[in-house]
Amino acid sequence: MVMKALKEPFVQFLLIGAVVFGASYLFTDSPKDGKIQVVISGQTVQTMRARLQKRFETRLSDEEIEAKFNEEMDQYIRQEILYREGLDRGLDREDAVVKNRVASKMERFAKEMASGEPFSGERIEAYYNENQPLYTKPKRISFGQILFASKERGAEQALSDCQEVLARIRAGELKEYAVVEKLGDQDPLARGAFRNVTLDRVLSIFGEDFAEALDRAGQAGLAGPVASEFGYHIVEIRKVTLAWVKPLDDVRSQIEGRLEYERNMEAFNEFYESIKGNYSVVVEDAR
Repeated sequence: MVMKALKEPFVQFLLIGAVVFGASYLFTDSPKDGKIQVVISGQTVQTMRARLQKRFETRLSDEEIEAKFNEEMDQYIRQEILYREGLDRGLDREDAVVKNRVASKMERFAKEMASGEPFSGERIEAYYNENQPLYTKPKRISFGQILFASKERGAEQALSDCQEVLARIRAGELKEYAVVEKLGDQDPLARGAFRNVTLDRVLSIFGEDFAEALDRAGQAGLAGPVASEFGYHIVEIRKVTLAWVKPLDDVRSQIEGRLEYERNMEAFNEFYESIKGNYSVVVEDAR
């Protein structure tokens, strides 16, 4: 019913006029002297006084606050008069700032037409189930790695050296990580230790093979040789935090906000579609 009424040109005219001129003031033509009357609403006066009182009550006397109120009111009235005069002279026609502000007010107005009723528990739960990835904490891994670089040793030698050192570690010959670290190579792009990083982060640094190898790791331990874009690695996985889904109660307010946004956008799109057909658009392109 509301959308049908919005399609009436007269209703659209009233809506646009209300947005452009605002709820805080009203312009009317005076029949007595032909002057344009500017009426400042009581709500605007009250809001202005309250703001000044809150800001200056501990620093200024009542008389000084009243003087500031008169100054601000004079500026406010001057702005209103200049604004209306500018509209009458057509100064807003090619002003991008004015257009953006008026368009934004129209968009906000259309969104506010949406129902403000709270969403049901069933609707929230359905959205939660349909959008599990949004509320899933990804798997995270803490690990140290020792690189045997293909660029420094050649691919075959890097793999061979990595296998040899790994065998010595598993045999108990090499026990200290710091000692083993000195047998590897350094690369500024692949630092030795990473703490609580996601697999996406691992992928972005070391490449797909390395990330997949760590993804298969379900617990702490030693892995290798693990291939990467740099060469081969001995990896000490120190901690694995598996992916988990946040409970519904923890994200309920987020879901309500998202549903409210979607409802407002739907209302705006319906409003825009209802008025779009009233306009004929011509794009002049000299190319």
